[in-house]
Amino acid sequence: MEKEYDDEYDYVHKKPSIMMPLVASSIVTGLIGAMISFITNCTLAEISTNAFFSLYFGMFFIVVGFIVLHRACFSPFNKLQLFIFGFAIVLSGII
Repeated sequence: MEKEYDDEYDYVHKKPSIMMPLVASSIVTGLIGAMISFITNCTLAEISTNAFFSLYFGMFFIVVGFIVLHRACFSPFNKLQLFIFGFAIVLSGII
């Protein structure tokens, strides 16, 4: 008759810890979030001080808003929400 469990295997010390991946992913996502925050703050500071970048980002938002509005025309789902979102993007580019 075969044994159901292996008595020689040390289940306590060979079990992988769940804490290490959690800590590693928390550190990595924290660093990514800090980088995104830094880049966003630098971009907003550049927009507020430089007229060229203000015009550049305004045109970018207008183009992206019209792309969203165009896609909203052919979307079978959430047409009203997409129109509102696209209009808000275009309006932010104009402002």
